[in-house]
Amino acid sequence: MAIAALILGIISLNFGFVFWAWPAALTGIILGILALVFGIIAKNDPSHPNMATAGRRLGIAGIIAGSVAFVISIAVSNAVSNLWEELSDTFLESMII
Repeated sequence: MAIAALILGIISLNFGFVFWAWPAALTGIILGILALVFGIIAKNDPSHPNMATAGRRLGIAGIIAGSVAFVISIAVSNAVSNLWEELSDTFLESMII
């Protein structure tokens, strides 16, 4: 679970910076949430006592990467939607005049 959390967090970070396609931002949000969930599960998993520190550290890294990717994806999609709205309003106003 810890490795999955870290991998999903890294992949979601890559999708979080894609601002020209909203499905990529949506994918970054979903993968960020999954990384958070897997990281929390891995951090609290007592089933592997000999790998407790490595799994805990990877789980924490997955939580951090997933939460950063989630916030970045939300911010980028919000900024792009605001920019798109502003540009479409400007374009429509120029067409009317």
